[in-house]
Amino acid sequence: MGNSEVLSWAAKWHGSDEVEYTSRGLTSKRGMLTEVYKLLEEADVVITYNGDRFDLPILNQEFMMLGLPPPAPYASVDLLRTMRRRFRGTSNKLDYWLKRLDVGAKKEHRGPQLWLDCMNGDKDAFLEMEEYNIGDVVELEHLYDRVLPWIPNHPNRAVNHDGIVCPYCESAAIHARGWTQPTKAGLRYRRYQCRNLPACGGWFQADKAEPGANPNKVKPIK
Repeated sequence: MGNSEVLSWAAKWHGSDEVEYTSRGLTSKRGMLTEVYKLLEEADVVITYNGDRFDLPILNQEFMMLGLPPPAPYASVDLLRTMRRRFRGTSNKLDYWLKRLDVGAKKEHRGPQLWLDCMNGDKDAFLEMEEYNIGDVVELEHLYDRVLPWIPNHPNRAVNHDGIVCPYCESAAIHARGWTQPTKAGLRYRRYQCRNLPACGGWFQADKAEPGANPNKVKPIK
């Protein structure tokens, strides 16, 4: 069995219309990997589908083999983990969720032979791979936008704001909705829900307990 290696990659910044792509059919292996390495160096968050177990470890392996140090740390949001943890579909394939949520569909391709033809340097195969790679990235963004408030490990996007905004979508359209369950110390925190609907609607809580937020506080028995 041969070693896994990268033949091509595609990526885009969230909200941008431009998709970046390169492959072994367009440049050298080092050049291809150096470009994606630079993107990871810039990224705060990387969104993938099965990236935690597949794409990212393979990229790390390629970087190591080239003698590159680890790229700057980034947060990983693997949407496959989200779909498995928060929902129960009859499949967890990307195409299944895209179609079920009516947000898109994966590009059709001719199966494993496409990868074999690319490995053999077939130019037409690389053109087909480019369309497939770019399509996956665009459709993944559609899924991300659709399930955003359901992502359990989503990084806090509110950290760069002075006021209270939604940590998922950064909207200031929020409203207070009750309190969290008391902590062991008897403290409770105000709960909020984003009113940026239907795009978000995520729940979050204040980072500090408020005066009067712990009316049921009791002293521990000594």
